[in-house]
Amino acid sequence: MTREISQGRKLNLGQSNSAEPVVMIRCRECGKLNEEDSRFCQECGKNL
Repeated sequence: MTREISQGRKLNLGQSNSAEPVVMIRCRECGKLNEEDSRFCQECGKNL
Protein backbone atom coordinates (compact mmCIF):
# COMPACT_ATOMS: atom_id res chain seq x y z
CA MET A 1 0.00 0.00 0.00
CA THR A 2 1.38 3.41 -0.96
CA ARG A 3 1.04 6.36 1.38
CA GLU A 4 1.05 9.99 0.31
CA ILE A 5 3.58 11.81 2.48
CA SER A 6 3.75 15.53 3.12
CA GLN A 7 6.58 17.26 4.97
CA GLY A 8 6.15 20.13 7.41
CA ARG A 9 8.14 21.71 10.22
CA LYS A 10 7.70 21.72 13.99
CA LEU A 11 7.77 25.12 15.63
CA ASN A 12 10.03 25.23 18.67
CA LEU A 13 8.62 28.31 20.38
CA GLY A 14 10.91 29.64 23.07
CA GLN A 15 13.70 27.30 22.02
CA SER A 16 16.49 27.38 19.43
CA ASN A 17 15.82 28.59 15.87
CA SER A 18 16.38 25.15 14.31
CA ALA A 19 13.19 23.30 13.38
CA GLU A 20 12.89 19.52 13.04
CA PRO A 21 11.20 18.19 9.90
CA VAL A 22 7.91 16.40 10.55
CA VAL A 23 6.46 13.72 8.26
CA MET A 24 2.68 13.74 7.91
CA ILE A 25 0.47 11.17 6.16
CA ARG A 26 -2.55 12.41 4.16
CA CYS A 27 -5.70 10.31 4.44
CA ARG A 28 -6.88 9.10 1.01
CA GLU A 29 -10.53 9.31 2.07
CA CYS A 30 -10.84 12.80 3.57
CA GLY A 31 -7.46 14.50 2.99
CA LYS A 32 -6.67 15.13 6.68
CA LEU A 33 -2.94 15.28 7.55
CA ASN A 34 -2.07 12.80 10.30
CA GLU A 35 1.14 12.15 12.26
CA GLU A 36 3.48 9.62 10.64
CA ASP A 37 2.93 6.92 13.29
CA SER A 38 -0.88 7.09 13.01
CA ARG A 39 -2.63 3.92 11.86
CA PHE A 40 -6.07 5.49 11.51
CA CYS A 41 -7.20 8.92 10.32
CA GLN A 42 -7.94 11.35 13.15
CA GLU A 43 -10.81 12.86 11.10
CA CYS A 44 -12.69 9.96 9.49
CA GLY A 45 -11.21 6.88 11.21
CA LYS A 46 -10.17 5.05 8.00
CA ASN A 47 -7.00 2.93 7.89
CA LEU A 48 -3.96 4.86 6.72
